[in-house]
Amino acid sequence: PCDGIYGKSSRKVCGGAGCRKSSKQGSYQKIRNMRSFFKTTILSFSILGFFVPFFFAHAAKTAPAPQIPPQIILTWSAENFYPSNYRGRALPTIGTPITVSTEMLINGKSADLSQANIAWYNSGNQIDSGIGLKQTSLKPDTNDVDGIFVRAEITLGNIIAEQSILIPISQPVVAIEIPYPHSIINANSDVTMRAVPYFFNVASLNRFIFYWQVGSIKKNMGAENSISLKISSPFSEAQKNVAVSSYVQSRDDMTNIIKTDTNIFIR
Repeated sequence: PCDGIYGKSSRKVCGGAGCRKSSKQGSYQKIRNMRSFFKTTILSFSILGFFVPFFFAHAAKTAPAPQIPPQIILTWSAENFYPSNYRGRALPTIGTPITVSTEMLINGKSADLSQANIAWYNSGNQIDSGIGLKQTSLKPDTNDVDGIFVRAEITLGNIIAEQSILIPISQPVVAIEIPYPHSIINANSDVTMRAVPYFFNVASLNRFIFYWQVGSIKKNMGAENSISLKISSPFSEAQKNVAVSSYVQSRDDMTNIIKTDTNIFIR
């Protein structure tokens, strides 16, 4: 009897040599079909892998750039006195003229604010406004000892943005400079000390009056901010520690006197 059925008919095929030949031919055909299928599949994936990077690259180029919210930048500067070798920021004190400026960045680029309506506020109260008004000026008073809260509101077309900044308020400062480490001075030597004022509301150093007290000695140095002393040998242990005080007064505001204390140690 025949071992199998081939084709669509129900005709039996003998189980001899003819049957074996037909069976082999069918197997070869299946192998060829499978090879053709795999070749076609691999070719399809190769073509797809070639074009996919180009597709995504094109999509990335044509995709809209992300929109960055408008950014307002506020800066400020104080117009008061500080030494010429001072590299820090001048801090405003009561009555110091302060200038506040603004810029706007749209998508990371500086915007033209010449047609923008800019309003300025100090602690919630409007102090200035105008078209293209990128700067404003103000002076802190005695109510601003904790700082000045400044806000800028910018309207440019359909863009409305605002930014705030807290400007710290300082006190005038006087530093006593003694050119010896830890203020330790050898007996029978000369020493020159300087009083250096910071953040007073004056234009130059000659607008100050300097007073000194070294131990029991008092001196009015006028506009000279340094004092030179001859340090003698101390007679007792108590005289090895000498108190030094500097008084600095503004000629533009005679009520503004700042006192600074330190000590020198004689060995």
